[in-house]
Amino acid sequence: MMPARIFLVLFLLALIGINGCAHQTGMSPDALIIAPNPENEFAQFVGEAPIGTQRMFSSTPYGSAATVIPGIRYMSGLGQECRLATVVETKRQFTICVCQDTGVWKTAPLIFEPTPR
Repeated sequence: MMPARIFLVLFLLALIGINGCAHQTGMSPDALIIAPNPENEFAQFVGEAPIGTQRMFSSTPYGSAATVIPGIRYMSGLGQECRLATVVETKRQFTICVCQDTGVWKTAPLIFEPTPR
């Protein structure tokens, strides 16, 4: 009796495994929805916008709602193109930078503490 149960369990597991490998209808790479990444939108704005352009973000990778003002470009010690920006929140202001890594703008950790406004 026991070998029959083991055989049945193994058969069902194999059946489930084969079914999982079957072609799934209605699924194509074009149908995949990629959720927007607010951090990438933020970093891309800082990296690409003209100097002095102001944009309000409802949230930033560094905290709450803020106005962001892109600044100068520079080359980092790693040879990456980077850019400074000023982030102005209701009660504080600070300087951030974004750097381009393999063609994608990415935020960097804060170096300086925010200053009160």
